[in-house]
Amino acid sequence: MKPLAPSEALAANSEFQIRIDHDLDEASRPWAELEKHATAFQTRSWLSPWYRIVAPSIRAAPLFVTVLDQRSRPLAFFPLCIRLRWGVSVLEFPDHGVSDYNTPIVAPGGLTDEQADRVWIAIRAALPRIDLVHIDKMPGSYFERPNPFASFDWLRPMEMRCWNFQLPATRADFDARLKKKDRKEQRRKRRNLVDALGDARLVHAMSEIERRRFFETLRLQRAMRFKDQRRRDILQDPLLLRFYETVISGAADGFVALSALDAGNCSPATLLALRNGDTYYLIMHSFDISHEHLSPGIVALDEMMSHLIATGTAICDFTIGNEPYKRQFGVEERLLYRGFDPITPRGRLVARTLTLMQQIETNLVRARRDYLARRDGDAAAAPTAGSGATGD
Repeated sequence: MKPLAPSEALAANSEFQIRIDHDLDEASRPWAELEKHATAFQTRSWLSPWYRIVAPSIRAAPLFVTVLDQRSRPLAFFPLCIRLRWGVSVLEFPDHGVSDYNTPIVAPGGLTDEQADRVWIAIRAALPRIDLVHIDKMPGSYFERPNPFASFDWLRPMEMRCWNFQLPATRADFDARLKKKDRKEQRRKRRNLVDALGDARLVHAMSEIERRRFFETLRLQRAMRFKDQRRRDILQDPLLLRFYETVISGAADGFVALSALDAGNCSPATLLALRNGDTYYLIMHSFDISHEHLSPGIVALDEMMSHLIATGTAICDFTIGNEPYKRQFGVEERLLYRGFDPITPRGRLVARTLTLMQQIETNLVRARRDYLARRDGDAAAAPTAGSGATGD
């Protein structure tokens, strides 16, 4: 891939300015200004290690787009990258299987859907030469605000969903929103685990040493589980393992939250989450398969709900993946979008092929879901396909 041009500011039209940067330091000022409105996956604590560790290995060139008003106030910020995929030059969000959400950061009240359309036209005009724009796992809303960039007509809803909800003020209020059978089952599972292992409590890593120790426990638990289930475990990829270890050891205080269920003389379940603002993003959790019959993962999540409410966390986000356990905690289903915006004839050809392949994949997922619903007689329990790479 040819080296990218130096950073440059481009006036898009009388309404907006579009600034294109290729250097992380050059983009830091608008990024820092908007970062408090980002999901955890668009923060510098998450993406700076990505650009430093993952990007060179997959030959991804950083590209940052800042949308400013005519007073040079940032309205939106796009952390992106360009790399060769499917034989063409592709602009996409930095992901490679680790970012659960891919979306620009938008200032509250900054852009309407109609303005977002005009902004995108201006961005396309300012971009270096590429063949195709690829967007995947873009949430339709976040922080109870619609995402104006999810309204493009070339984006389509994914079968995979994301799951989050606002936490109430008290645990009693939380229990009241759960189905009675789910709350009863959670209490039963906790009793069974305590009877077998001893009193259970959730402990939280308070230092880098503890974070590393908890993460190593989670990594080993995942390795055993995924091997047993014959599933791909991204923590077995040395590149991605290095990325996670770097985030965990180098992030700003409070960004990474690692917790473990302490029961008897063991830690039968572990949780890895990110925090940005007042939101808790669960990105991985695992458990010791030798205690699987005691449901330690469910017990750990139940304990975490109490902890989040007690500490005043506003939003709990179970992120991506259609795993049935999420419904047991009263989460709300939200849409994710994906699609291709071709720029060149080569890009259009690739986009048509990939869109067709995605539609075939969607049809297969739906067929499996419908089959499971008929087999089990419970549509609510059916969505088991389409789980995310990091969600568990």
